[in-house]
Amino acid sequence: MKSRRGFAIQRLMNAMRQAHADGWFIVFDTLTLADDRLEAFYDNPNALRDYFRDIGRMVLAAEGRKANDSHADCYQYFCVPEYGTANGRLHFHAVHFMRTLPTGSVDPNFGRRVRNRRQLNSLQNTWPYGYSMPIAVRYTQDAFSRSGWLWPVDAKGEPLKATSYMAVGFYVAKYVNKKSDMDLAAKGLGAKEWNNSLKTKLSLLPKKLFRIRMSRNFGMKMLTMTNLSTECLIQLTKLGYDATPFNQILKQNAKREMRLRLGKVTVADVLAAQPVTTNLLKFMRASIKMIGVSNLQSFIASMTQKLTLSDISDESKNYLDKAGITTACLRIKSKWTAGGK
Repeated sequence: MKSRRGFAIQRLMNAMRQAHADGWFIVFDTLTLADDRLEAFYDNPNALRDYFRDIGRMVLAAEGRKANDSHADCYQYFCVPEYGTANGRLHFHAVHFMRTLPTGSVDPNFGRRVRNRRQLNSLQNTWPYGYSMPIAVRYTQDAFSRSGWLWPVDAKGEPLKATSYMAVGFYVAKYVNKKSDMDLAAKGLGAKEWNNSLKTKLSLLPKKLFRIRMSRNFGMKMLTMTNLSTECLIQLTKLGYDATPFNQILKQNAKREMRLRLGKVTVADVLAAQPVTTNLLKFMRASIKMIGVSNLQSFIASMTQKLTLSDISDESKNYLDKAGITTACLRIKSKWTAGGK
């Protein structure tokens, strides 16, 4: 479970990085469930899917495309469920990534003396099961600023405090890593508390576990690996988190590239490259004699040890630098941007 959550967070943060680089609009949304819409929500197993599909179609329409086109190239989403700590009420936190804003999206602060509004009017009333609060993610040189939107102020009338453009990613990530919520959902306690707080007890509530939802291939985009050597690809599958915060994404992309190459290899190529067969049992026995039984565990650990920057080739280092995903590079980039959630 921990590894799965970590992978989801890596994908979210990589999507934030890519959206910023590509100049996409980022919107943070909170979806709640109204008492009188609970039954309709639980009756529809595709409620969330339909909602995100509708948003994708709005982006397609804004780009002058057909509603049945794939919106994968212009809209992506990430959604995390949360059970409230007070009474266990279910709601969702979502991040929308849009290449083009839906038709009718205008700066909510245009013409206002106090620029304290941040909600997108075009996305309001699109969630049919309760209340939604779509908020523009603002930072220096964001897509909204380039479109002429005014910089908003806080409740005191002061300009929003400058933070990294990745701040919203960390904000959502805390819900992914919120173990108490995961335990609450798994045990059904949140739904039980919520159910008891309602005036009308609904028999269909609770026994449904909601998980993280995201677009297909969400946050998996990386610099092409087609020109990398096989040795480099193998190294990328073994990188540790200290080398790059996106090590799991690199691992999956490198494995995919190796599978694609393997599909192009002929039987003759495989036979020609076939190494001398090693008797694994004899190899392990010899290794145990060499290192001693007491060190067997450390020996096995060394077979799967994660690589650091000092362990990899110059080709692998150059790839990480060019992709801009080393820890040092990401620290530098975080200083280039600023803004509020």
